[in-house]
Amino acid sequence: MSQLVVATWVVGADLTKDLDLLQRCDIHLIEVLASATGEPDLREAGVVAQIRERLAERGQRVHSVHSAFGAQWDLDAPQVEERDLALRHQTALLRGAGALDAAHVVLHGGELPVGAPTQPQLERFLRSLEQLLPVAEEAGVLIALENLPPDHLCRSLEQLAWLLERLDPRRVGFCCDTGHAELTGTPASDFVRQFRDRLLGVHLHDNHGDSDPHLFPGLGGIDWEGFFGALREVGYTLPLTLEALPPSELPLQAAADIARRCVEELHPPDLQPWLRGGRKQAAGET
Repeated sequence: MSQLVVATWVVGADLTKDLDLLQRCDIHLIEVLASATGEPDLREAGVVAQIRERLAERGQRVHSVHSAFGAQWDLDAPQVEERDLALRHQTALLRGAGALDAAHVVLHGGELPVGAPTQPQLERFLRSLEQLLPVAEEAGVLIALENLPPDHLCRSLEQLAWLLERLDPRRVGFCCDTGHAELTGTPASDFVRQFRDRLLGVHLHDNHGDSDPHLFPGLGGIDWEGFFGALREVGYTLPLTLEALPPSELPLQAAADIARRCVEELHPPDLQPWLRGGRKQAAGET
């Protein structure tokens, strides 16, 4: 049975407070977003040690780490100096993730405007990833490549397949992001089926196909029945990560309960009873 993971950024920007909130909601597995601005800075051994201590105090553990992205972190940047800097940052991050006993680190490709040449950027990304493989192996973590929105590398089945076919399956796999898939017009279920043998994780969030607001599952246009059907079809049993903001009508505890049931049963979330009840309470009705 799959377990629920919650991305810490969903509940706030203060990691200690985030962990307390999640503990009260009986959330024991977390995904830590490594901020490009350095909070929390998983490249620093002291920061990692503090996080380990806080987790141990609360009976929680890090399931995965989401690497920082953007300037100074792009492994497919056009200039050698930029890529070398990104490699140094990502190397330190992989080691930090290993020290946290994370199962995998989610990595992003860089921006790729629609219509821009794809192959040179793919090849740069591949070369950088190849340099990180020994680091990941030494750290004891896997690398999970994430499908991205239409203006980024790794936005398509074809781009991801090109990369994954050239990377050691013992060290590199795939993280299926449901919201990003919806933005590209390719159902997330297609990503699940094509990369069923490389699937390391799932990011759950919703949208209406025109922006990336990370809506709670069931509040956008994603075909959740089709998606969870694909997960059941391929026999998926690994954890799934909630990467979505609960609606304002839904208390965090209720959102956690809905997401947990959804993940454990691999069935679409049922939000309507909660939302109707929340609206009635807000209006003073019974």
